[in-house]
Amino acid sequence: MNELSKITDNKSVIIADDGGHLTWTLQAFKVKKGQKLFSAFGNSPMGYAFPASIGASIAKNKSKIICIDGDGSIQINIQELQTVANKKLPIKIIVLNNNGYGIIKQFQELYLKKRYEASIPKFGVTNPNFEKVSKAYKINFNKIKDNKSINRILKKTIKSNKTEFIEVMLKPDQKIIPKLQFGNPIEDLSPLLSRTEFNKNMIIKSVSRSKKIFEAN
Repeated sequence: MNELSKITDNKSVIIADDGGHLTWTLQAFKVKKGQKLFSAFGNSPMGYAFPASIGASIAKNKSKIICIDGDGSIQINIQELQTVANKKLPIKIIVLNNNGYGIIKQFQELYLKKRYEASIPKFGVTNPNFEKVSKAYKINFNKIKDNKSINRILKKTIKSNKTEFIEVMLKPDQKIIPKLQFGNPIEDLSPLLSRTEFNKNMIIKSVSRSKKIFEAN
């Protein structure tokens, strides 16, 4: 996200989806004056960013749009690659791939003793070969496997006047950090500080964690 924010110009439109990739975008992307960063935010529907990027590109006379998506979210409406290919929209589709539903895995770890049901390949969630899917629609495909290739691939694809599919490989256990656990006061984020360090940073008395509040997602 830091490299992407360096490369994009002040006319760029960036649309992020939901879950981890939305959080990482908002944590690290440095918005320049004149740029527009969109998301559905609190509603956070899976699959929002890709069709929103199509609409934005058409509304702006086939402008470049940067779509930040996930391997789970892009599959909600992946067939719209045909719309993008047919209309020759220069959308940059950046898919952050952690091979599963990362934010759901994090909830399952926090509240369900690491029962990763329906969130990892072992329990039913798998991805297609995104390179083959992109090529089926005659869309340029790029893969970022390590930190060394980030800048080179992003510069090439953002500069391009064509549709670009950029798959960014992440660690499957990559977490959102920091994260608020339900029941904790907003200042007490996970991973938790030692109580000594936490209390040193407090200027008022801390609110005790509620054991009666559980997350519904």
